[in-house]
Amino acid sequence: MDKNKISYIGVKGLIVHSDGKVLITQEPTHFVGGGKWELPGGKIAVGEEEVPLEEILQREIREELGESFNVTVGPLIDIMRRPWNKPGASADQVMLAVFECPYVGGDITLSEENNNHAWVTAAELEQYEFIPGYLPVLQKYFTKK
Repeated sequence: MDKNKISYIGVKGLIVHSDGKVLITQEPTHFVGGGKWELPGGKIAVGEEEVPLEEILQREIREELGESFNVTVGPLIDIMRRPWNKPGASADQVMLAVFECPYVGGDITLSEENNNHAWVTAAELEQYEFIPGYLPVLQKYFTKK
């Protein structure tokens, strides 16, 4: 297998509450290296190649956080890469477009894609173990605020 190929391109939402806290989600513990924290979102599905990234992110947020959870997809704030260690994957990296998403309203109803969620401040980031790549994005965001 050739290394350093992008396995997929995806979108993530840095969801910001009116109080300045950011929403993070915990991946399931049955994943390889599971139980770590990340941002909500996911990959571009087959057939979505021409769909705007903002629409794909809205779909992913509804899938992961429930139909009643609402955000506005704001500007692109970062592009990140992270390791992709899913068994059977044909490559070893994921490239993710991260959008700032102000929270509009609604309750969180987690899908099976997440074990837990938390609204966090910059000071609380160190209390969580993140999937590689996410902590620098969050730190950079909070530093700019």
